[in-house]
Amino acid sequence: MNISFNDVDRMSPNSFNSIAGSTTEYGSASKAGSIDGRGFSLDITSNNVTDNKAYRDQGRSIEEVMMSAQATDLEARRDYMTVMSNCVSDEDFAKMQKDGFDPGDVDFTDTVTILDHIKTAMIKGGAEVKGYTDTISDEALLNIAGSEAYASELKGQFEAKDIPLTEDNVNEITKSYEKLSSLNPLSESGTKYLVENNLYPSVDNLYTASYSAGTDASRQGHGYYQAGGVAGYYAKKPESVDVNAIMPQIENIIKDAGYEVSEENVKAATWLVEKGIPLTTDTFKRLENVTSVELPMAFGDFADHATDAILDGIKVSRADLSRNTSLRKEASDIYNEVQTEGTIKGRRVLEEVRLSMTVEANLKLLRSGFSIDTAPMEELIHNLKEIEKEFAINLTNDENEIDAVRKKNIFDDTLGAVENIKAAPISISYSFEYRDTLEIISTKADTLKADCAKANQSYEALMTAPRADMGDSIRKAFANVDDILNSENLALTDENRRAVRILGYNGIEINSDSIAEIREKDSLLQNTIRELTPGRVLKMIRDNVNPMTMPVEELDSYLKAQDTTKEDMLSYSRFLYKLEQSKGITEDEKSAYIGIYRLVRQIEKSDFSSIGAINEMNAEFNLENMLSALRSRRHKTMDYKVDDTFGGVTALDRGIESITSQIAKGFMPDTTDIKNMLDEAGSREAERQYEQQLYEEIRSAYKVEASVLEELQNMGMPVTANNITDMQTMMNSPASVFTRLRDIGYRRRPDKEIKLEGKKEAQESYKEFTGSIKDFLDSRVFGSSEESRALKSMDIRQMSRIYQHMDFLERQSEEENYEIPAEIGGNLTAINLKVIHEKDAQSKVAISFESITYGEVAASFRMTGDGLEGICSVSAGEGGNALRENEAVLRNALESEGIAYGRMDIVSGSKLNINDFNLRETRNRETDSGVISTDTLYKAAKVFIGFAQDTAE
Repeated sequence: MNISFNDVDRMSPNSFNSIAGSTTEYGSASKAGSIDGRGFSLDITSNNVTDNKAYRDQGRSIEEVMMSAQATDLEARRDYMTVMSNCVSDEDFAKMQKDGFDPGDVDFTDTVTILDHIKTAMIKGGAEVKGYTDTISDEALLNIAGSEAYASELKGQFEAKDIPLTEDNVNEITKSYEKLSSLNPLSESGTKYLVENNLYPSVDNLYTASYSAGTDASRQGHGYYQAGGVAGYYAKKPESVDVNAIMPQIENIIKDAGYEVSEENVKAATWLVEKGIPLTTDTFKRLENVTSVELPMAFGDFADHATDAILDGIKVSRADLSRNTSLRKEASDIYNEVQTEGTIKGRRVLEEVRLSMTVEANLKLLRSGFSIDTAPMEELIHNLKEIEKEFAINLTNDENEIDAVRKKNIFDDTLGAVENIKAAPISISYSFEYRDTLEIISTKADTLKADCAKANQSYEALMTAPRADMGDSIRKAFANVDDILNSENLALTDENRRAVRILGYNGIEINSDSIAEIREKDSLLQNTIRELTPGRVLKMIRDNVNPMTMPVEELDSYLKAQDTTKEDMLSYSRFLYKLEQSKGITEDEKSAYIGIYRLVRQIEKSDFSSIGAINEMNAEFNLENMLSALRSRRHKTMDYKVDDTFGGVTALDRGIESITSQIAKGFMPDTTDIKNMLDEAGSREAERQYEQQLYEEIRSAYKVEASVLEELQNMGMPVTANNITDMQTMMNSPASVFTRLRDIGYRRRPDKEIKLEGKKEAQESYKEFTGSIKDFLDSRVFGSSEESRALKSMDIRQMSRIYQHMDFLERQSEEENYEIPAEIGGNLTAINLKVIHEKDAQSKVAISFESITYGEVAASFRMTGDGLEGICSVSAGEGGNALRENEAVLRNALESEGIAYGRMDIVSGSKLNINDFNLRETRNRETDSGVISTDTLYKAAKVFIGFAQDTAE
């Protein structure tokens, strides 16, 4: 996508730099928020904009201009987010989740980086993509496309390029093609218009050129051509052109542009000179690109260009129709050429370039309009290094360049160690020690691999599937494993068999004690390595936790201590949705599956590595007793007995023996067996539908109004899909969350009231308040009550959203922005309270809410030399009158708190927009320096809220 502030797409357009981090598009870099380059200049002495009527900034103050520029950036960012979200396929979302990234919680700029990595890796590897591209029905596709041929072409293009076949994408292509089909072949005047204005041939630009260009391409009588290829020197064009006299210069320019000196190319260069257009390598390339597009264009050819644009995150109507491939593919081709041949278009590349270059770096350079093939070597190396530093800063969120690069290296080292350990011989589960770090274990993995290589031995890897022939050899070598387990009275589970093999590889005596010991170590190592996904590792590093230097047992404890309740709720909701949509499972089986799922979750949260790790207790083995034991006797011995009330799952022909029958044989099943059984329960198609619903919610979130983005920016919050959704709720329907909580049974606890006595007390009590709600939701979803067991998938999904919203509100409270439920006039509402710090100004508090009694209310006040002063606007006239009539009550209440009362102007009957009020208040917000105490403002806010409540009674 190409964003320019005068809405013109150029051949080397300006980049778009986002507010919270740069996201570079086609073209050279420019600073976000910069006044330069926007088509106007500033008279700093007068504080006004000088004449430039084209941009309508005449007479406006610097502040007004800056606010206008900020609004433009926000709109541009919103457009860019919408376009980029439409190039993220369902498979991309799934890959992000597999790598440990929650797509809803990833900052948008990070999403772009992750997406670049996923898609370029796919292109580089030449992988065949079979993603969930059919996000709309064939009938809907046919209806939008207009013909079966068009629909079939689009379906094939989208699937081949791993982009989602969404209604937005299909509409964009069909509408753009209709617009392109209305055009005639470009005239000379249209061609000249594009070349002179540095525009590439997109649908929008071709349309503009066709209807805005003049009719006489030769009208400009005097132009310039670049003489002798010397940069910056132009010779004035005479009335008539002696082509032979300037032929040496023409030929040099054609060669420098990378083209052959052919009769056709000489004719094109001469045309530029004759039309008064400066002849340079850039204008020659531009002309070649423009004239390479032939109109009318076949739908298949256009669809190819359009899907390339979507893949690159470019709006379809702005796709460069002269490009033969996507930027991603070009970036990958250049990378492969450099790494395998060491050349760029025949030139020898320095080893430094080879080491610095990545596909993602190439992509960023190409997006910026940088020519990798023809750029001077020093410039290429410099830009690659700068991109590497920028990537490190964006990845780690550390603005210090040195620290960012160091943290990125830790990130890379950790992921490298994880992959190395996964591929290590399984015997490493015996070799490592509990106090070993990842670095030490990875070194041991290298040693074990080297030993196997010296002995010319193949080996069973820790966490990668063995080859088919290796699987056969393993079975033959350990054919008597079951006999060993039977002799030790141990269950014939895969976990126990694996333990026997590990002991055998290490030549250790096999008995029940050694099997138990090695199972514990193997489980610890596997679970830790499995949890160290790229997303989890990145979060640790951003939190200044170094995974490489932590002993593995501490690393395991750290990972288990992370709050995964929201993720657990979504997982449970997905599981229930699969069961609810399945027609092949009885109600009894569904009930049993649900019970077992909840049981396994309880066991994992109780730090039991598997059901088999739980020992005897004097109770019957049923779900009720099991859950009771887990709550009341954690880490104590338990006894299981099988009876008819267990509710075990009958055989479902899924290749996994039922839990009931396994228990009846005298042993418990593997955790892996149970999880496999639960994973395979229900409809696969339903699971796909559920995931697509999640993905569509995320795509929809990015179509947010600019005011939500601005408030996120003002409050210092990252732009994620979840934050966008939560900020929308906070701005547009703040009381809805508390109303829903009340409806599902939550009651506020007196000991969890929000204390507005000062910043510290407010933040601590607010965290306790949101924590109590999260505890309630956890209990409501995973508790043992009949209500909990009767919950449907969408009920839990809704509760997971509320849980997520509590996280958001808690983080907002850290920015001194509080959403407080309150009763006003007998009705539940939500009061927004912000303590705002401004540069070189006294801090203030802003309060806003909506109620039946007052309508919309917006108040702002600060402490002055005369006491507390401010203004309160009330949309309902009667409500405002009531507040004014009781102003003495407010004065007395403030003075009883030791707060001097200065002046409070109460304006009623005014038309209010609370969101506009909050945006104005937070626009110049600064982070609290902590120098000036704001405790008085908190107490004043408490008094004002109480005053409004009492007056409404």
